Amino acid sequence: MRQSTEKNIAEKIALNWIKYTLLYPKAAPEELMQTSFKFMDICKDDPILAWNVILKVMDHYTLREAQSKGSDGFWIISNLAAGPIEDLLVYNGETLISTIEREAKRNPLLRHTLKGVWRNKIDQKVWDRLGKIP
Repeated sequence: MRQSTEKNIAEKIALNWIKYTLLYPKAAPEELMQTSFKFMDICKDDPILAWNVILKVMDHYTLREAQSKGSDGFWIISNLAAGPIEDLLVYNGETLISTIEREAKRNPLLRHTLKGVWRNKIDQKVWDRLGKIP
């Protein structure tokens, strides 16, 4: 039951983050803005939930959509890379890098998305491992 509840929470956060990002910056209502801020906090404080939210966001797009400049998919996946994934790696990269590597082996959309992550303050060892993902 707990796993099902966590998946529902992850899906809700993912959908609200997508809505917020598509409306960004001024048109988003306060509730969506707060969800976006909550997602940023989750990337720092709850890496497993954050990872599940990231996967849920990616479930809504295909690789083709993510590569189609000007599309919603391109915008969302680009923001996912340079936002939540980057934050997650800054704060919890050592904890999740093995999980990310495993998922990237089977998930071409994740491999594409990871190319949009900026170095920021990601630990050098984590950054090096991220760079080895094809």
